[in-house]
Amino acid sequence: MHRYGGPQYYEFIPVDGTRRVAVSEEIFTSRGRLDRIATLNLFLEARSPIHVGSGTKSIEVVGRRPIPILKALRNGSGMLHIPGSTLKGLVSTNYLALSGSIEDVSECFGTSQAWSGRYGPLASKLFFSDALPESSVEPMFMEVRRAWQPKIRKPRHVKIYTSQAPPTAIYGKMECIPMGTRFKTVIVGVNLRDHELGGILMALGLASIDGGIKVGSLKVGYGKPQGFGKIQVDPDRSMLDERELDMITLKSIGVNRLSSPRCAGLIEAFIDRGKRWGRDIPALWSKIFETG
Repeated sequence: MHRYGGPQYYEFIPVDGTRRVAVSEEIFTSRGRLDRIATLNLFLEARSPIHVGSGTKSIEVVGRRPIPILKALRNGSGMLHIPGSTLKGLVSTNYLALSGSIEDVSECFGTSQAWSGRYGPLASKLFFSDALPESSVEPMFMEVRRAWQPKIRKPRHVKIYTSQAPPTAIYGKMECIPMGTRFKTVIVGVNLRDHELGGILMALGLASIDGGIKVGSLKVGYGKPQGFGKIQVDPDRSMLDERELDMITLKSIGVNRLSSPRCAGLIEAFIDRGKRWGRDIPALWSKIFETG
């Protein structure tokens, strides 16, 4: 039971740090040359209403009661979307929760810290585009409740939601991208090693089960403890395009669906690295993606 009277609906996963750090020579890869490019062409589907807030609100008056309405973020064309920066933050947090290594996260996602004055600041090896709806979509308005208190944090841990929070008082409404909305986006990775690319796939909610691919729900935006913000990658539509530099030409290594044996093998490489860290990555994946 939660010490404030309600059930505990979250859990903390231990990691070795949460602030980006200097990268050691052991895992450093040069940013000065281009060896490989991996392009993830992703198709996703909202499994619940999603609210990515703009930070603004309006007021609707019902009777004499003012009801706040949290406004959804739109791009320059007025389109509801999920920003690439939001996806990058989500994936980097999931990668950290799975691997437990802030150094590995810093190597993949970048850091301003330097190692012995030699390796840093490091640019990210990953570049995220906005996730845009495949077709025009209008917002739906959902009742939103006040956040469950207290908002507990724990040093050197990543917080995940393991069940839906108990009901609190209704706060107002929020604009949401409707459940069932389909999105497309692109992630480009430069000079990623196999286990790093496998870690990105797992951080996107994909797991390898008996050589096949299992899909879990990512959680994005506001209201995750209330069941909002679930989104899943479609591994049968999504593709991984791998290329390597051959002299001055980018030569294709292969183009594979995310449901392919190639992607399952990349995920296994990440799991094998986790074993060397003493980390049970499949169990952590189930905890992160199959709950909440």
